[in-house]
Amino acid sequence: MNTKVNLQTILIVLLLSVLIFVSTGTHVQGQIGGDDLILSQDQTGTEGVIEGTGVVPGGPGFIMISPFDFKPLYYHEDDAWSYEFSGHWGVFNPSETDQSWLVAGVTLPHNATITKLTIYYKDSDTTKDFFIGLNRSYIVGDVFSVATLQTSGEATAFRTLSTTEITDRVVDNQNNSYFLSVWFPAGASDSIMLTNVRIDYGYTVYTPTIMK
Repeated sequence: MNTKVNLQTILIVLLLSVLIFVSTGTHVQGQIGGDDLILSQDQTGTEGVIEGTGVVPGGPGFIMISPFDFKPLYYHEDDAWSYEFSGHWGVFNPSETDQSWLVAGVTLPHNATITKLTIYYKDSDTTKDFFIGLNRSYIVGDVFSVATLQTSGEATAFRTLSTTEITDRVVDNQNNSYFLSVWFPAGASDSIMLTNVRIDYGYTVYTPTIMK
């Protein structure tokens, strides 16, 4: 009996076994997707000081929104919300007397599942904080909140703040558009500053059926 032939036969049988096993499950769930997403209680909100690379765990997919994408939200002529950029750092409200509302549009992959909202910011004001929200705008004009964050306390270091408390997680670009809104208080100047926003998402992965 030829030993070399027997070895080749064994390898072919093993390869066919693997292919048959894979072909029995053509739908493969990605890292995060749809209703299978499960979050533990200690994952709903995290805060940290930006150190080293500043990378916040998440993904597998994400987008980063620059502070330079934000612009004033005008309801009418009297709402002349002020804003200013601090070099290449971030955006803030320079007004000593008026609050400020800013907005920025975001584009997420259709049918992706939003998993986390993270802001990169500075808040060294002892009495004031700022608020940011991720929203979806329905095709008939109604606006719904998807996720919100509000800073608290004060620190001289730049920080991150994240939440995984998300409503309407699955992105529906056929019926909605998505945008961020940020509210800055008056009188804080650049002691309160937004430097970046990150939105993490998961998705479902499909593999083609293996045909004989």
